[in-house]
Amino acid sequence: LDAVLQKIKSRTQKAGENGKDVSVVNTAIANAEAKITQARSAVALQAQKTYALNVSTVAEATPTTSQNTLVISLREQFKTLKEQLHKDLTALRDGAMKSAREAVKSAFEALSKIPGVDGDSAVN
Repeated sequence: LDAVLQKIKSRTQKAGENGKDVSVVNTAIANAEAKITQARSAVALQAQKTYALNVSTVAEATPTTSQNTLVISLREQFKTLKEQLHKDLTALRDGAMKSAREAVKSAFEALSKIPGVDGDSAVN
């Protein structure tokens, strides 16, 4: 997204130099930059999370409990951890990352509404 935004900024600068009104695009670019920063922070926070198995809640095998009971208990805990990770990653994708993507798209759409963006001011 950052690379796409850099291309949008470059074209916006060129349009501004050619006398086009790019104030709306500059506002959209600033918004997109803020959203990208927020998404980066959210990704960094997610990367710091750990999903650890709590082995203290798993009963040790005794003559009265079978090994299958241990396996079932571990399987349930792993399933819970996997579901939490999936939930967190989905929230990240559908939250901050989607907002950043939509903000970059809005900046692109604002730029595309300016006629003759790549045109030369002497030609127009």
